[in-house]
Amino acid sequence: MTDPTLLEAMRFGSRTEKGERALGKYGIGLKAASLSQAKTVTVLSKHKGRYVGRRWTFENIAKGWICQVLKSVQIAAFLADGMAPVGLRKSGTVVIWEDLEHLAATKARIDVTIQETIREVSHDIGLRFHRFIGEKRLKVYLDVQTAGEPPSTIREEVVALDPFDYPASGREGYPKAFQVPLGPAGRLRIECHIWPAKSEEPGYKLGGGKVSARQGFYFYRNDRLIQTGGWNGCREDDNEPHLSLARVKVDLPAAYDGLFKLDVRKSKVEPPPAFAPNVNDAEERSGSFRQYVRDAQLAYRRQKKKEGALFSFLPGRGFPAAARSSVRRILWEKGTGRPQLVNFAWEELDPDVFVELDRERNRVVLNALYRSRVLTSRRASGADAPVIKLLFLLLLQDEFTRKNSSERFREWMERINHAMVVVLKKGL
Repeated sequence: MTDPTLLEAMRFGSRTEKGERALGKYGIGLKAASLSQAKTVTVLSKHKGRYVGRRWTFENIAKGWICQVLKSVQIAAFLADGMAPVGLRKSGTVVIWEDLEHLAATKARIDVTIQETIREVSHDIGLRFHRFIGEKRLKVYLDVQTAGEPPSTIREEVVALDPFDYPASGREGYPKAFQVPLGPAGRLRIECHIWPAKSEEPGYKLGGGKVSARQGFYFYRNDRLIQTGGWNGCREDDNEPHLSLARVKVDLPAAYDGLFKLDVRKSKVEPPPAFAPNVNDAEERSGSFRQYVRDAQLAYRRQKKKEGALFSFLPGRGFPAAARSSVRRILWEKGTGRPQLVNFAWEELDPDVFVELDRERNRVVLNALYRSRVLTSRRASGADAPVIKLLFLLLLQDEFTRKNSSERFREWMERINHAMVVVLKKGL
């Protein structure tokens, strides 16, 4: 970027007109996204051999919205050290976040926290920008560099997570398109899809969590995914299990930004009042939206897997093989399909934590600091403490399918951990 371009990029509220195909709109995205995560955001750029840089900090904002202008000599020296594997030989821009507010971790948990963060960021970027990545218009890489050490050449490429990338439709005749009237604004095309039942495709799971929360509308603006699910008033329940296979694709023209109240972060939309009733009444020669809902529910009900299994999650790695098969035979219910397996691991956690639930990888993690106390005189092995592991698996059965932890669950886990740690410290 040139200095005038960077000045405009760091301004809160753009003064330039955005084209209809531009991803940006209000001119606050970079600043709002950065300062919601970090107390300091620095942007350095190189263009035709010239260096420019500016920095926002909470402290300078409080002093009167002062944006620091960095010296080109400092910028050149910093970029000369290398940003491997990013190359800035000719031109490029680096955005640096410092004093992160939401990435706190103890020394024992730093590696786990970094890996969890990389996984979450990869899923979110792969979903939001899946059209760009899938069509090779954009490549995104994630890596970890340690200050004071040689540059790492290990990097992970973000893959596209397309919420409509299924091998075959879950119902014959779909997808179907409907035109939704929006008064003077015209008509909006929506495309209704039904996923195949029991899918294990990444595009269905979208990084994990409760798949029923993924049903509903997927609003795009200029190929960027804005909203990932939810019925926007067309249905009373956004998580009704029988509609887990239903997803509706909507490409919003830029001219509809005001009508759909696109927020300044471009993270959600609020359709006009006429949207929900007109969607429900939408009808074409090929059928109606109401029939689409019924077809999606029918596709779900016809899946062979029985709903409501008492034990959907059974022991996997980290549990004795012989006992594992016996437990599966006892807990598995005929007609429920293949169970999902939960693995167990001992890792060093905070001293006041005995057990953690790792939903992303279907794991129960026990604190290695207390391993010897649990085992007493028994020898440690990859499949030790089976009784403790089984009890926690049964205790946490219902939590693996949830996307996020509720405040009640976090308090519940905190009490369990407190009780376990107290007992272990006082001796078995």
